[in-house]
Amino acid sequence: MNLPEILWTIAFCTFLLGGAWSFRTDGAWPAVALMGAGALLDAAVAFLPQMGVEALSYGLQGMNGVMLVSMGAGIAVYGLFLSGLWFRWRGRLRPFHWCVALAQPLWFLSFIGFLYALYIIPDALLR
Repeated sequence: MNLPEILWTIAFCTFLLGGAWSFRTDGAWPAVALMGAGALLDAAVAFLPQMGVEALSYGLQGMNGVMLVSMGAGIAVYGLFLSGLWFRWRGRLRPFHWCVALAQPLWFLSFIGFLYALYIIPDALLR
């Protein structure tokens, strides 16, 4: 594993811990903050290479279809989490929990899909 993958794993586990805590405490704000910390770490690892942070860069020459689908799923996770935050802020806990419950497996699929695209089918990179 390299640095971005370690940080993405920490981000995902942080989000999962916050989600579990949130389900047990019915959306307590510290649990939501822990999920937010995981989402922010994920976003930082995803976007900092675009800003020139070489330590987090893979140096990819292109993308393949699986990688594009995984990135789309990652964007959907951000959308679900932000929707969940909005529902939590409005006091609507049931939709908040649904957003978190849907974001967790989708994030897992996005992460595994990205790793699959990198290591299993690297020859399929689009140029």
